[in-house]
Amino acid sequence: MKRILSAALIVFALLPNLRIKAISAGAYTVIEQSSGRILYSSNGSTEMPMASTTKVMTALLTVENLDLTVTYDIPDSAVGIEGSSIYLKKGEKLTGEELLYGLMLASGNDAAYALAEIISGSAEEFVELMNRRAGELGLKNTHFADPCGLKSKNHYTTSDDLARLCAFAMKNETFCRVVSTQNHQISGANEGETRYLHNKNRILGEFAGGNGIKTGYTLAAGRCLCASAKRGDMQLICVVLNDREWFYDCETLLDRGFDEFSYVCLAKKGEIAGKANILDGKSPKCDIMYANDVFYPVKQDENIKGVSRAGMLTAPINKGEQAGVCEFFLDGKVIASVPLVTDESIERKFNLFGR
Repeated sequence: MKRILSAALIVFALLPNLRIKAISAGAYTVIEQSSGRILYSSNGSTEMPMASTTKVMTALLTVENLDLTVTYDIPDSAVGIEGSSIYLKKGEKLTGEELLYGLMLASGNDAAYALAEIISGSAEEFVELMNRRAGELGLKNTHFADPCGLKSKNHYTTSDDLARLCAFAMKNETFCRVVSTQNHQISGANEGETRYLHNKNRILGEFAGGNGIKTGYTLAAGRCLCASAKRGDMQLICVVLNDREWFYDCETLLDRGFDEFSYVCLAKKGEIAGKANILDGKSPKCDIMYANDVFYPVKQDENIKGVSRAGMLTAPINKGEQAGVCEFFLDGKVIASVPLVTDESIERKFNLFGR
């Protein structure tokens, strides 16, 4: 009986690992959005095609560079683009916002090319903008060749890079609003007509806390998915590339992240972090406090240590003046930092004989 019980306990202990081994993705990454901490990654630095998840970058550049309230003429070059489409027609007009919804809900390749030409003058110039922005965001293993992901030659990313891109894009309120929308209506090709758009991302409405982001599929890339969910204050993003079980695997990985990590407050704005020494002040020391909140996803068995460093300050000192920095360490590496500021003003001490 004891042997049977012991065997059962061993199997139970191994279940989390077995669950992750069952993931069918060619590569996957789970990232916490605010801190950018990668919680899990498999083949995360392997360069792979990403199909229509490309449109995360196209959408980001749209909200960063285009007035969405303006109505634009649809470029002739965007009409008849192969693949998924919102069936744009020559001579019609749509607002930037309508094209953005068409891009992210219906995955319109024609909407992607229309936005590219409207923003940059041509798809080629827009691709240059995509790659330049990727460089600015530190996506070192990503290269774009078109605005929608149809091409596979010289068009690639990694699950780590794509997760970082999604984490950055989800900081934009307009982007978040669009990718969290399940159904939306935009103008049709002819007056009085309506296009009904449905989001293909089943994470919305079917997964607890699901709130984005984008699906993708081509023969070359396989099934790709960027999925996001928020529970409490913690926002997680999962990216899977070339994954036949794309939704199941994202749900499995996201659930694991929420189960194993807690969103912990490392520093609270206004909380006293220590004291700084004051030179020539009426008081020799001054309380210093955290300048802002710092939150971080932490496993139960992880130990994070904060180290405050404040230099010698010279009076007079104003309240709120930067006095140093507090760095937080995990396994000997800095994972976060926060400025330290003075909690009070200190007047200069009058000295009859000078300093």
